[in-house]
Amino acid sequence: MHDGVININKPKGCTSYDIVHRIKKITNKKVGHTGTLDPMATGVLPICIGKASKISQYIVAQTKRYTATMILGVRTDTLDITGKVLSETNFFYYEEKVLNALKKFCGEYYQLPPMFSAIKKNGQKLYKLARQGITIEREKRLVNIYELNFVNYMPPNKVSIDVKCSKGTYIRSLCDDIGNEIGCGACLSELTRTECGDFFIENSITVDEFDKLYQNNLADSKIIAIENLLDFKKVTVAAKNILYNGNKIDLKFVLSEKNFVDGEKLLVFDPQKKLVGIYLREKNFLRPVRMLL
Repeated sequence: MHDGVININKPKGCTSYDIVHRIKKITNKKVGHTGTLDPMATGVLPICIGKASKISQYIVAQTKRYTATMILGVRTDTLDITGKVLSETNFFYYEEKVLNALKKFCGEYYQLPPMFSAIKKNGQKLYKLARQGITIEREKRLVNIYELNFVNYMPPNKVSIDVKCSKGTYIRSLCDDIGNEIGCGACLSELTRTECGDFFIENSITVDEFDKLYQNNLADSKIIAIENLLDFKKVTVAAKNILYNGNKIDLKFVLSEKNFVDGEKLLVFDPQKKLVGIYLREKNFLRPVRMLL
């Protein structure tokens, strides 16, 4: 089985680490992920296998898409249904009021991250402080809501929305903000990530399905190879000792076209088409940024 990324459909009730641990147990390789999903959330969770775990920072999606259901009239301390209820308000549904509230959050806006999050403040994760009943001041972060669509209404007080947003957006916070805009409060009750960059839920598979493919030596059919994940130019370099030792490479050893510019990142291969690593063009040399041997 080659190294790369597998598009896993995470089920509800388990952590992203649980998925990583199980894939690691199946493949006996180093495994990582490109961004967590809360235990209550389901959907797209790209998992890096083998050497692909070394390049996770290059394939972290800048845009994500979710289908979310929120309960109007209910506020909780975690901003979702897993938390302690802080208040309940009788809500009489008016579609126009909901649609107008959604319009308010299309585009860029400054969002306050929830206390129950993995963000660190002075070296401590916020959720650990929140569990102690401690609330501290947080800075709002600029996020971008590219699309925010009303999906349907489920009586008496649930609304489903479709959200395409920037990296770092908290859907729990968005639901809370929408509820405050409506004037009744709201909390997240269900969440499914349908897109994560170039990974889509319709192309995802469950861990059980991956396990079955792996046992039948068919896992490669669902793994995206490293060279197909990165939008860098591909360069072939003569197989000198320096190529495998992580040293700078003089441009005279480049066998392929030299149609790249200073400061550009490149995928370097040896003459046998084996991926060596990610390199940076610096004047007359290629400097290794990440070795993938």
